[in-house]
Amino acid sequence: MVISTLLRRGLTVVLGVVALLAASVLYARLFAGVTRQYQPSPDGRNIAEYREYKEGSATTTDVSTVELRSRFNPLRHTVLSGLDYGAKLSLTWIDSHTLLVTRNGCSHGDLQVPCNNCTSLDIIKKEPRWRDISIRYSVE
Repeated sequence: MVISTLLRRGLTVVLGVVALLAASVLYARLFAGVTRQYQPSPDGRNIAEYREYKEGSATTTDVSTVELRSRFNPLRHTVLSGLDYGAKLSLTWIDSHTLLVTRNGCSHGDLQVPCNNCTSLDIIKKEPRWRDISIRYSVE
């Protein structure tokens, strides 16, 4: 009887800790970062977001991401991620299945403009596709 009660209490504590950790991860996944640009696709089925995540350390930089999701799904998929040394991105839908990601101030469509004062984005991850969406980049 005593072992059963101790086992039940221990299991309750473990399940409580697991639930708290799961809630923390879900909260961070859904609400972390600052949305800099929110761009629905022309047909409204998908949403592209340019988000910045602030790092707390004095020796690190912010992280910039481009994340895609479907209209009714709150979970985002990261297609571009990089360490942000002052670069600012812009999202433009060419059509419902093509997203263009550019770095502001350093390109204009297909025309590459020489830039002496461009800030950099150290790219960590860059995906060319997500589901049926093609992603074009002009961020180098």
